Amino acid sequence: MLYLASSNPNKIKEFKEIMPEFNFELLDKDQARELESVESGSTFLENAFQKAKKAYELTNATVIADDSGLEIEALNGFPGIYSARFAAPITDYRIKNQMILDRLQGIENRKAQYHCALVVITKDGKVYKGEGIMEGSIAYEVSGSQGFGFDPLFIPKGYKESVASLDSSVKNKISHRYYAYCDLKSKLPESFLRRECHD
Repeated sequence: MLYLASSNPNKIKEFKEIMPEFNFELLDKDQARELESVESGSTFLENAFQKAKKAYELTNATVIADDSGLEIEALNGFPGIYSARFAAPITDYRIKNQMILDRLQGIENRKAQYHCALVVITKDGKVYKGEGIMEGSIAYEVSGSQGFGFDPLFIPKGYKESVASLDSSVKNKISHRYYAYCDLKSKLPESFLRRECHD
């Protein structure tokens, strides 16, 4: 079993679909709240490691943590590592998505990417890392009802509709989190996979 350094049910659902060979357990809300204060890194990978380290200390078990976000070229990579925290205390992504659209009003360059970093810390303290990118662009209006976060705004490269308009079976084969997992899995030893994967 891997503890996921989150209490977000949307995130664990996505992890289970991307990594079906693993059993996941969410942290409880009090544990997850303790992770909020450790995101002081300057990169997604640093933040993912900090969250994984804290989750490892809280559970004394094998953990996996991710840090991910949206990077918009015309806004110099904004919101980037602050994707989940910008506009705080606002947490409603309908409002946050509109704020992104307002910032891009009149800007033709809509190029953007989703970036994900994953870190596993095993029960015996070994660390493994992976990163992935999903390229795309920002739409001119929100669309779709699936996914979460900025998905209604983001159009993956090669597609004409937002991530929130795609079936999860499609999204989870092209997403930044999927590519990060592919990178991570290539570094995990066979002994870990045999021990942690279920039939």
